[in-house]
Amino acid sequence: MSENEKKYLAIVEEVDIDNEGVVMVPEGTDAAKQTVKIVYVDRYPTEQESKQPAPAEEEVAAYDATAEAQNEREEAEEDEEVVLDENGLVIRYRKSFTAKLIQTQNPNQDYYTEIKNYLLSYKGVKSRVSWNYDSFNKGRKKLVKMVIRGKTLVMYLALDPKDEQTFSPTKYFQFDASEYAKYAETPFGIKVKSDRGVKHAKELIDLLMASLGLTKGESIAQDYHKPYESTEQLIAEGLIKVVGGNNAPFEGSTEQGAFVEAQQKEQPITEEPTEQAEEQAEVEDTLPIEEPVKKERYVNKSFAQKMMASSEIIQDWYDDLKNYALRFKKLKSRISKKFDSINKGRLQFVKLSVAGKTLKLYLNMDIATTDPKFHCKDVSDKKTYEPVPVLIRIKSGRAVKYAKRLIDQCAEQHGLVENKKFIGVDAIALIEESLAK
Repeated sequence: MSENEKKYLAIVEEVDIDNEGVVMVPEGTDAAKQTVKIVYVDRYPTEQESKQPAPAEEEVAAYDATAEAQNEREEAEEDEEVVLDENGLVIRYRKSFTAKLIQTQNPNQDYYTEIKNYLLSYKGVKSRVSWNYDSFNKGRKKLVKMVIRGKTLVMYLALDPKDEQTFSPTKYFQFDASEYAKYAETPFGIKVKSDRGVKHAKELIDLLMASLGLTKGESIAQDYHKPYESTEQLIAEGLIKVVGGNNAPFEGSTEQGAFVEAQQKEQPITEEPTEQAEEQAEVEDTLPIEEPVKKERYVNKSFAQKMMASSEIIQDWYDDLKNYALRFKKLKSRISKKFDSINKGRLQFVKLSVAGKTLKLYLNMDIATTDPKFHCKDVSDKKTYEPVPVLIRIKSGRAVKYAKRLIDQCAEQHGLVENKKFIGVDAIALIEESLAK
């Protein structure tokens, strides 16, 4: 009997439990008639609560869902390792999906390899490994995402986790991840911890593909196992980011596990530090000055570089809006140094750019025709944006909806006709091709 069950029995009635967790029934009591429904709780009730009837099944289900969501939040926090340097300053290791896969080893790599090959055996399904996870898509349709949480491989599918008629919770033990924006399209979460978990994962994949009319094709299984690498090696390869307490790149001591990135090479000392500089170093509580640092020339990142460095959410918004704009006839996209421009001949239709954590959409329309609730900005005073003077900043799912309405409005003003046979593109794959060139 588990500890949770003991707690619940103590709540239901005042009973004694021996060392092995067995309820000790008083003499004269018919034990055969005592049936108790176990409900998991995380605390003992107050005296007033103990007099209340047992919770209904709906309430228990709601509690379980809340507890699972809390577990997900805790696991997400565990993904970021936190240590202290010799001065007591916070250092965070932010691991990419690839780094986690390299360091998790078996059996997770076995499970991952088997499931990935099974997914890719379906016609038209492609994989894209980003910083956070491995995504499997069919065109623009997001099918599955695989991540590693702590020591567990977790798979998210584009299925309804609340459909308990089709997906028995006692079999798949699924949880609902729809509250997280990055899993809104793949809310059905399961943890793969055994061979049986792999079997269930394949069953769910088959059900998902069948609902979309996808069939298997000829495929060659590949080995996705990766040899173990140390944290130092992964930092040098850029697969683990080391940041300080303020999310800035860490540049402190490396003795407690934080490692300066490979490109920060030592330079010979050319002059002794001044007395004023030493005093300033003591005030700022930094490492002693050993050498003058040459100020590097700042180089502006291109649109493609910024997009690849952006979060998965921004990349998803970009992919969604680009395809939404391209669905009109005779439109073409061109990725330049600063923008992704979508035009029809010489007509500049829309432009997309990214700044920090914000995706920006510029449209060829009059600011006076936009709805005030969209909070658009007139940028016609800048020569670069004269052809596309209306700016809307994309920072949420609601802003994406507003942007789509503006795209439709702009297309109507210019007489653009929707292409009913339009086939979506993989916007991030095109970005990667642009960078490769």
